[in-house]
Amino acid sequence: MDDPQLKNKDLRMALSQATDRVTLNKVPNKGAHVPTTNWIPPDRSGTKLGTYDASIGFDVAKAKASLTASKIASADVKLTLLLVDSPTNKAIGEFLQSEWKKHLGIDVKLEFVDSKTRSARFNATQFQMVTGGWQEDYPDPENWMIGLWESKGSINKTKTNIPALDDLISKAKFNQSDETRRQQYRDTEKLLLDGVNGIAPLWHTGNHRLVKPYISGMKESKRPGDTFVAGDWNPENWKTTKK
Repeated sequence: MDDPQLKNKDLRMALSQATDRVTLNKVPNKGAHVPTTNWIPPDRSGTKLGTYDASIGFDVAKAKASLTASKIASADVKLTLLLVDSPTNKAIGEFLQSEWKKHLGIDVKLEFVDSKTRSARFNATQFQMVTGGWQEDYPDPENWMIGLWESKGSINKTKTNIPALDDLISKAKFNQSDETRRQQYRDTEKLLLDGVNGIAPLWHTGNHRLVKPYISGMKESKRPGDTFVAGDWNPENWKTTKK
């Protein structure tokens, strides 16, 4: 957020609005995930999927208008996207690169590095744009905000700085009214996303598994371990009819 060009809210908006998340999921990601403009998963926040589509979702006309509002000529935009070197990430990077060129006339460079280098550079904030994600530690909206997006957050590597967001998080942390604090986290998400402040969500990761027809009892829960195998926190309830 302290990059000379990415400080420009309208340029950030243009890049987000010029990104076709549905096709991104269908082609490079082979339909594996859930395209979204939400940051916090809806079953954590209570915010409907697609809530932010109208403001930061794919809309070429809006993207072009945002670029015009930025007062930066497309030829003058100099940006590099950092990604971990892998076949899937190459496809993702090339897709994003082509979207921004096709809809905005912007040439974005791609830089592929090994995962260790990417982590080091992310932690040192040595990037302009970078792909990444978040795996929750526990199923609550606060785990998607605290430390990540406060101006002095320990994991705020994008240097997002929104005083109103800081204030809301500080209030929500110790709010004893569960519904009130959840609304405060919904409000922080809105502050974060309405200006593409440090992040433009692309998808929520889908987890896929095959279960033999003779296995039962693998019931989903909201505990984070279940993102890998349904019911892996209570294997004592698994049953099989196979002898």
